[in-house]
Amino acid sequence: LLTVAFEDITLERQLLCALDMLLTIPWLSLRPQAAVFLVRADSNVLEMVASRGLPGRMCAACAQAPGHCLCGRSGVRTASSYTHGPDDRHAPGADHAPAHYSIPLQQHGRPLGVLMLYLKDGYRYDAEEARFLDVIASSLVSIVVRSQATQHVQRLLTENRQLNQRLIALQEEEYRHLARELHDEIGQSIAAIKTEAVLLPQARAGNDVQRGVRAIGA
Repeated sequence: LLTVAFEDITLERQLLCALDMLLTIPWLSLRPQAAVFLVRADSNVLEMVASRGLPGRMCAACAQAPGHCLCGRSGVRTASSYTHGPDDRHAPGADHAPAHYSIPLQQHGRPLGVLMLYLKDGYRYDAEEARFLDVIASSLVSIVVRSQATQHVQRLLTENRQLNQRLIALQEEEYRHLARELHDEIGQSIAAIKTEAVLLPQARAGNDVQRGVRAIGA
């Protein structure tokens, strides 16, 4: 299951692959129905990001799991919860859900999401099976954390590239500004030199005339 975390696919696809593996384990008392909710970065709302086999009505009702819903409250718990069947703690539209496990996905106490697994009719709570599902949930946490870390690094790299591009643009603008200033200053200096070069022969000629006059006067 952990190898899924290293596949170059989206997090949604990774979670779907994980659900497919989980739902095919023959000795688990699972219906071919499951879902993974993850906590939105900007709120405490859980969003369904991957599901298998859920009826359309349930997918629509459970697209988001607010905090007052049983599934939503599971996200902040530290232990799995077992629900034997539908009750009024579920959101409207999901109150017909069969028996299921709500397994919190957490990293060092930080809520990440919830794994929902729906159980076969007549299921009785099995502590060993519940412990195994907790181990599966830990593997899903590793997948989610690695994916989120990868996305964070990619965002940082993108921001770094954008900053570098901005820096290069500012440097080029500064070079152009300096070039304009140097052009203006050098242009003025060249014009002054040209003017002096024109006046210099005239000044020399004037000096020769003055020496001649002084010689005649002498």
